Amino acid sequence: MRAVGRVDIADAGAVRTITLSHPEKKNALTRGMLAAVQEGVADLPAAIRAVVLTGQGGVFSSGFFLDQLDDEERARGINPIDAAAAALESCAVPVVAAIEGVCMGGAVELAVSCALTVVHPATTVGIPACRFGLVYPEEGIERLVRRIGPAAARRLLLPATTMSGHEAVACGVFGRRSEQVLDDGQACAQAIADNGPLAVDATRRAIDAFAQGGAVTDTDREAMRARRQRVLASLDLQEGLAAAREKRAPVFVGQ
Repeated sequence: MRAVGRVDIADAGAVRTITLSHPEKKNALTRGMLAAVQEGVADLPAAIRAVVLTGQGGVFSSGFFLDQLDDEERARGINPIDAAAAALESCAVPVVAAIEGVCMGGAVELAVSCALTVVHPATTVGIPACRFGLVYPEEGIERLVRRIGPAAARRLLLPATTMSGHEAVACGVFGRRSEQVLDDGQACAQAIADNGPLAVDATRRAIDAFAQGGAVTDTDREAMRARRQRVLASLDLQEGLAAAREKRAPVFVGQ
């Protein structure tokens, strides 16, 4: 099958921007594009401290390009989004999804896998699987429940109707509304990148551990304490405190 779509990657200072590009199909996700998203958040250069995921032309994505599924895969109900979504969740730095235009189907799962989401109020959002008589893949349902909670997952999946970005924020699917999605998404990523990377990492890992849904184990808590102790003993903390005293921007080195 002819390869279609692409992913563009651009680094500016400490922020990487990953742009989904398949404009003739409203940035529908192909296998190649999903693999490129995985690669784009793996083995990041040391200078990159935050990532923005967005779509070309004022459109996030209409979901997975179903023409790439054969009959056997449809019958097995595979989730082609899973590996890319897992890569976004486990990225070494926070990923901010900047969403506008259309965000449908697997693109919603991809977006909620990011650490933070910014959405235009007029965006069309939905997962229409049940409307077509399909069950969304169980890995995806699990991820939606874990990332946005059961109430928001029910609202997305059971009526299978579309909602606006405004409603998606109101019911907890996405985090923040913005009229200037890409600008605000990049500003959010830059704010993260300007913070102490050790502190950001420790804080994000603690949030993720508490958000898993099950009981946090003693091992998890020990790991949190160890990361916090590392931050307390770091050169970055000394730099942050000195910068606050001297009323200047801190220069963190991740040590």
